[in-house]
Amino acid sequence: MKLRNDYPIYLNPGFAELEELSEYWDTIRICVVEEEGDILLASGYGNTHSTIGHFYKQQSKKRRLFLDCFILYKRDGTAYLNTTDRRGGRFADRRFSKYLSKDHVLLIKDLIQLSGLE
Repeated sequence: MKLRNDYPIYLNPGFAELEELSEYWDTIRICVVEEEGDILLASGYGNTHSTIGHFYKQQSKKRRLFLDCFILYKRDGTAYLNTTDRRGGRFADRRFSKYLSKDHVLLIKDLIQLSGLE
């Protein structure tokens, strides 16, 4: 479900939404709603973790929200995961399972593949 159009934010995106997101990005912000198990993927252009939380709260009508957030970025044809609380780059395809659920890992790997990255 698309929560924002000008700077895309997707809640539990489907394959078509992943294709749209994969077309052009420099970074992808990834936020997991801990108590719900929802995942939000957003273009790094025009979105911060705060704006992602804001749009999610509007949709869900929640007052309090706990997000676990990461940044996916690319360099030289490879996707990396930067954990915002731990700093530093990690190979995305080797480290996601440490931070995300199995279903979320598969979703991110689909995005990486659609983007033509390793």
